[in-house]
Amino acid sequence: MRTAIGLAVVIAVIWVLTWILRQVKSSREPSYSSSGLASVAALNLGSGRSVHLVRAGNDYVLLGSAEQGVVPIHRYTQEQAREAGLTTIEPPVSARSRVLGAAAALTAGEKDPMGDRPDSSVVTKLRELTVRR
Repeated sequence: MRTAIGLAVVIAVIWVLTWILRQVKSSREPSYSSSGLASVAALNLGSGRSVHLVRAGNDYVLLGSAEQGVVPIHRYTQEQAREAGLTTIEPPVSARSRVLGAAAALTAGEKDPMGDRPDSSVVTKLRELTVRR
């Protein structure tokens, strides 16, 4: 019994010391918050390789990432990125809101919002919107 209590005390002391050290370490590290740097898009190319589009202030930087490191590939201004189709002026509409909008329009008896076809059933429209191509 004495051994079990001693072991519990040692484990508790180790746990308390690690907690204290983590608190001290986190208080010493500077924390920066900025809206000037943001990840816009990422594309995985294979095992351990990817391409990232990062917004840095008013510029966009295309970065290549591999196991060896990160390499800048190209730098775009806002206008160049918009012309290249990397960014859009209006935020993209999610697939969920498209489906919900189409279902609401079809149940209200309106024309098909995704085309000029006459009204179709809600299930058919949802099936068309959710099928992978």
